[in-house]
Amino acid sequence: MLLARFFRIVFKIPFFRKRYYAFYTKIFAPLHLFQNQKAIRPYQQNLKIKLHIDEWIQQQIYFLDAFDERGIRFLKNHLKPGDVFLDIGANIGCYTLAASQIVTQTGKVYAFEAISGVFEKLTFNANINKLQNVVLENKAIYSKEDTLTFYVSARENMGMSSIFRHDTESGQTEMVKAISIDQYVREKNIEKIDIIKIDIEGAEMYALQGMTETLQNMKPLVMMELSDDVLPNTEFSKHDVISFMANMGYEPRAINTIGIPVNSADYSDANYHNYIFLPK
Repeated sequence: MLLARFFRIVFKIPFFRKRYYAFYTKIFAPLHLFQNQKAIRPYQQNLKIKLHIDEWIQQQIYFLDAFDERGIRFLKNHLKPGDVFLDIGANIGCYTLAASQIVTQTGKVYAFEAISGVFEKLTFNANINKLQNVVLENKAIYSKEDTLTFYVSARENMGMSSIFRHDTESGQTEMVKAISIDQYVREKNIEKIDIIKIDIEGAEMYALQGMTETLQNMKPLVMMELSDDVLPNTEFSKHDVISFMANMGYEPRAINTIGIPVNSADYSDANYHNYIFLPK
C-alpha cells in the first residue's frame, strides 16, 4: 500500500494527473502493481467507498478521486433534492452514491447491477454509507422480462460484462434475471423519474425498447454511454440509438468538461462516450 499511497500524492500534481492513463497502460496494468490491494476512501464529500485498486474504474477513484468526473458534474448540475434517479449498470456505485447524496431523503435512487460479484460490492458501498433512499436490484434491464446469459469480464475491468461477446472476457458466464423499466415502474408504483443513467455495454437499445412508456410519460433526462468500441459487438449502431431517441422526442447532447450539455455537432471528444438526451 505504500506504493499506492505514494502515487496518490504524485497524481495530485497536475502534470502527472494529466498523464494518468499513460502510467496505467505502461506501468500499473502490465506489472500488476496493485494486485489484491484494497482501501476504503472518502468519496463525494461525506461518503465512503471501498476500492480494489487493481481494477480500472476503482483505481481511478483511488488515485484521481473520481471516475467520469463530467458525468458526476452533470448530475450535480441537474439532479435536485426530491428527485428520482435510475442507475442502470450501477457497477460499484459511483453514480448511485453521488445521486443518493444529492436527492436527499426526500428523493429516491434505484440502482441495477446484473453481475453478482459486482452487485456485492455495490451493496457493501451502500451499506457502509447507511443509505436509506437507495433500492438495489441484482437484475439486468432489458426489453422484456427474461433470463440472459452474461459474458463476465475479467476483474481488471469489471464494468465490461455484457450479453455480447467481448475482448475482456474472464471465461465465465452468468445467468441473470432481466426486467424492463416499464414493467418495473408499474410494479413499484414509481410516479416520476427525473434522470436515467444507462451504461450496459452495448445493450442500451434493448433497455430503451423496454422503457418507451416511461420516456413518453415521464420525460426524464437520459445519460447514456455510446461507445464505438462496444457497439460493433451488437446489432445496433450509435445512429440507431440516436434515431430511436429522436423518435421518442429526444435530442442528443455532448457533455463538456464542467458537466454542461452542449451541442454534440459543435463539441467532440474522442475519449469520452457519454451523451445526454434531452426531451424536445
